[in-house]
Amino acid sequence: MANIFEITCITKNHQAHPQDQVTHVGGINGRGRGWRLTRAEVIDGITSGRWSFYVTVNGEKAPIVVGVNQIGSRYLTTPLDDGDPRTLLSLPECGN
Repeated sequence: MANIFEITCITKNHQAHPQDQVTHVGGINGRGRGWRLTRAEVIDGITSGRWSFYVTVNGEKAPIVVGVNQIGSRYLTTPLDDGDPRTLLSLPECGN
């Protein structure tokens, strides 16, 4: 069974295409400590089955899934989104 983590913030590259804007995601672990992972680490964790991630939208958990764009690049999104990861992009930026 995968470890499950809530994503509560992101780091983004404002200059990139929306599917490539999220560079890192972060949250708070069960011990109250902050964590941050790169997009590539999250994608690898999801595809390997090691980790599972979600965001909370209007009180409901929305799973993070790996999307693939027209040129084969992988990105993070939710089933609520339609191609662009707008749910993730609406999260606040992670602090330093």
